[in-house]
Amino acid sequence: SIFNLPHAHAEGIAAALREARLPITWGAFFNASRFDEETARLYYEAGCRRFYFSFDGVSPTAMRNWKRPVTWTQQREGIRLVKRYPDAHVHVSFLFGSPGESWRDLAAFPGMLAFLLRHGVTSMSLSFARIYPNTKLHEIAVREGVVDPGDPLLEPVFYAPYPSRLSGLWFHPLYRFVHAVSRVRTAAKRRS
Repeated sequence: SIFNLPHAHAEGIAAALREARLPITWGAFFNASRFDEETARLYYEAGCRRFYFSFDGVSPTAMRNWKRPVTWTQQREGIRLVKRYPDAHVHVSFLFGSPGESWRDLAAFPGMLAFLLRHGVTSMSLSFARIYPNTKLHEIAVREGVVDPGDPLLEPVFYAPYPSRLSGLWFHPLYRFVHAVSRVRTAAKRRS
């Protein structure tokens, strides 16, 4: 579901859309591992106005635990580049509960929320990872007794180890606060 993988193919599509000058806007998920100023401009000029970035972790360590082909720093830089365009919308998604996630990882997350707020990003989603059969997470969940080895997992089961499962106690109030601050800022901009 990541639009710009492989990069050359996605850039070719974006270049063709830019060349065609179609009166459309669109959005896609992006991997920011090869996302620079020129690339952001290409997608924007091709009509992309909704950029989705998935961190799949609430800290740099959590992202490494998921073995993501992109770093925390690259994702942040991609967001910063896109937010240079005033009408570009950015949505970010996070997964709590990466294998080995600790209190230290959870403590890094409010800093990410502050970064997002500074860049005007308040659209985000948060979830726990769904366990699918024949995956590394499935192996871990079986070993930890989260799922039975014979469970076909047709009904969703999510991996939410301690301390990650406590995140709802503080995330939702914090997110509501960030969202409220954003609404106040937006209203103030409209008045000026």
